[in-house]
Amino acid sequence: MWLRLFGRETVQGEAIDEVLKLEENDYQRNEALRLLSTWRISIDLVPQPTDEDSEFKMIVSKAYQEWEEATKRQGLEQGQRIVVENLLKARFGTLDTELTNIIPSLLAQPTEEYTRLLLQLSREELINRFNPA
Repeated sequence: MWLRLFGRETVQGEAIDEVLKLEENDYQRNEALRLLSTWRISIDLVPQPTDEDSEFKMIVSKAYQEWEEATKRQGLEQGQRIVVENLLKARFGTLDTELTNIIPSLLAQPTEEYTRLLLQLSREELINRFNPA
């Protein structure tokens, strides 16, 4: 698959389709999408792209969109985690191991729900409710 990603036209398109069929958390999928996206972005920087460059952009467009959406999701998830960490620090002074361990369970809740709970529940109530153990 990796060598075919550097092929042309149909061969490259089929390899990209294979990449997109891999599970979303698959390491090879994520690395291939990152590589293809970097390649596509570098073509955007070329002042006079060739016909081959334009064709590659068309072939890789779906992979690029998936990579872009995943990158945005990761940024949003990271931002939400930072907000939760800051709320916990503001309410309880420090972010110890017990509080850190409940963050993934909190983030699994809808935003409105975990925000309300972070503002209303005591430290002990949060830990008891969301302790993954």
